[in-house]
Amino acid sequence: MLRSLFLIALSLQGTMGDSVTLHFDSHRGGEKQVALSKGRSIKVVLPGNPTTGYSWTEDAVPSTFVKPLKAGYVTSQQPGARPMMGAGGRFEFEYEALQPGRAELKFVYVRPWEASNPSADRSHATVVLDIAADGTAQVVNV
Repeated sequence: MLRSLFLIALSLQGTMGDSVTLHFDSHRGGEKQVALSKGRSIKVVLPGNPTTGYSWTEDAVPSTFVKPLKAGYVTSQQPGARPMMGAGGRFEFEYEALQPGRAELKFVYVRPWEASNPSADRSHATVVLDIAADGTAQVVNV
């Protein structure tokens, strides 16, 4: 698989509560790498459509390095709009970086009732976090 490498410096001026948002473009997942400062938060956004039965769930989250803050599904429909059957949206997971080191956040897109079936169709997404004591955040591999 051919990967595009980007080095995008993200300015994180302000309070320790500043957040970096990392978007995956496909429900097929992939891998991304981010350098992040201790105390900062990261939001991982994965597209999906629970009306198909599939949902993104956390597969592995190293609690030594990150603390989960929020997780949920957000519809792509506009507020107040007439509901559309089958409309997709995004799954969002937010974490705070607790201490310096390397951590992997792993997610799986699978139907919950097929999760234990090794031959079930599924997708994986991985975020590799390089957590520094201080500094700016950089998306290393997109």
